Amino acid sequence: MVSYTEIFDSFVPANTGWQDYDIFTNNGIPKGAIVEILMTNGTTNAGRDIGVRTDGSALDRYITIHESEDDGENGYNALVKVDASTGLIEIYCSATTGVTFYILGYFEGVDYTELFALLPASTPQQNWNEIDLTGYGVANNSVVQILMPCNQINWYNDMGVREVGSALVRYIRTHECEPSPYSAYTNYVKANAEAKIEYYNRYIYYVDPGDPTEFFVLGYFGSGMDYQELWSLKDITVDATWQEFDLTAELDEDGRVVNVCIFNTETSSENTIGVRGGDSVLNRYYLEHEAESYGITGSCFTARSNSSGIIDLYSSDNVNETAYLAGYFIFTEVVVVSKPQFGNLPLKMEVEGMI
Repeated sequence: MVSYTEIFDSFVPANTGWQDYDIFTNNGIPKGAIVEILMTNGTTNAGRDIGVRTDGSALDRYITIHESEDDGENGYNALVKVDASTGLIEIYCSATTGVTFYILGYFEGVDYTELFALLPASTPQQNWNEIDLTGYGVANNSVVQILMPCNQINWYNDMGVREVGSALVRYIRTHECEPSPYSAYTNYVKANAEAKIEYYNRYIYYVDPGDPTEFFVLGYFGSGMDYQELWSLKDITVDATWQEFDLTAELDEDGRVVNVCIFNTETSSENTIGVRGGDSVLNRYYLEHEAESYGITGSCFTARSNSSGIIDLYSSDNVNETAYLAGYFIFTEVVVVSKPQFGNLPLKMEVEGMI
């Protein structure tokens, strides 16, 4: 049975380079779980290479996150599978100063295939274009996690992903990176029966010649996971208070595990932002650094709506915050029932929403 457990914990790296981290012993994350980790750089004068991968993986699954602006933290999140035998994951950093790994929660009862595949820029720019992810290792009809880093120095880039045929304007204005390569966020998207998605960037190059826009496939869920994409603005109206949002009208049923992207829009100061489930008492937030060059900066959180469809959002500066309900997960699995056959056809039952 597929399940999701929301937590909020953190650790800092002991060394540089790829290193084992015992997330089972140190943080109580079950062996074999798919854990969601937010990786941040709080250094105000230097970028940091930060990443995570499955124990024993050979993928160089990290990017350089640019320096934090005016205090706060800057980063991105990724899923990683905990080794089923050892309880280990591998973490990476180029320097330990200022680097924090936040554990947001974990999935059980579903598989996850880890990737780190570079996609070309979406061409032509300022257009939603299809891309076939088959050659990048993605399975048909799977729920995919995509990393979208802005590598345009001194200017923003609009970047997003959506299902093929969707009409949602599902992108954000990712702020400039300075001076190191990336300012980034991640989101989920459902690939179709041909493993295709649509993706968008405002610029291929802001300064030409320069580095072209890049997207990365971080991995995909196996059977047992479905996803309904949304892009619904949620306006926080109070400062420094957990505010309830009722999602009932947007979910097929209350209690769904949702994906919420939340950002700081203030270009001169940091903002404490966070997301938690409706029944949670966790202070599940962090200090996001200031945005730059007309863009916004933040992360996406997974959280469980409660039996009334409620989640909580937080911002220390609600005037300079924006949040989107980006979608919700549907846990599915096929149960074969041992009953007499009718002719040559076995009786099967598909169970959805097993939470």
